[in-house]
Amino acid sequence: MPILIKLIWRFDFSINYVFLDRYGSAAKAIFTTVPNFFAQVAEGAPRTALVGSFNDAKFVRNITMDITTLSGTMEWRQGTDLTRISNDFQFRNMNKVADELIRINEIKNVVRGGFRLMFATSTCPSWMRKDNFSEAIHADLSLGVQSTLGRADDIGFTFEGRDDDLLFYRLSVGPFAEKNLSVAFDGDTNISKELLNSQPKMFFDLDLSEQAFSFPQGSLFKWSRTKLEKAIELAMVFGQLGKRG
Repeated sequence: MPILIKLIWRFDFSINYVFLDRYGSAAKAIFTTVPNFFAQVAEGAPRTALVGSFNDAKFVRNITMDITTLSGTMEWRQGTDLTRISNDFQFRNMNKVADELIRINEIKNVVRGGFRLMFATSTCPSWMRKDNFSEAIHADLSLGVQSTLGRADDIGFTFEGRDDDLLFYRLSVGPFAEKNLSVAFDGDTNISKELLNSQPKMFFDLDLSEQAFSFPQGSLFKWSRTKLEKAIELAMVFGQLGKRG
């Protein structure tokens, strides 16, 4: 089962003066669309920004809106099943708030949309473990790097590209280590024991982005659906590789 740890989304658009005219409505939408979902709403920096936030032992979430950006972050301190994320209460309620802000502020055209997921899987191909580094990368490169810099404690791969629909991606993937969670949780060392007890073996940092698109019936969920499908499929690909060795 792939375990989702953190999800970040962001829409960048041209200057939206509607937001300035409906600043109070946007603040109300953040605070009341889903009651008690955000613990507080405050002005961001600059003062033409709004930030809703919530933080406890299990969840961290925030949403930020200004005249050129709408973005949000969700963290699951105990992890959540990536394959069932569409039914996750935190994800569904974030969608409700985001969609209300999209509606109120009449956001139609997006210059760039970003969707970043950090997740882990319970299997890892043997050739990706650090002790088998030479099997995955040419031995001369492996020996050359380690003889120059010292023994490698961890490895990873980075892939960058785009698909036929011009969805850009950047994937960093490698064996799981506790430090991965520290990065995902912005340096917080209070790492969930429940998450570590699930014994994740691989860590994925997948960043997807799309440029110049519109959604007349704006919906974060509808836009993110294909991105989530790609993340799930990717986890399954590596899961099958892990079973084979």
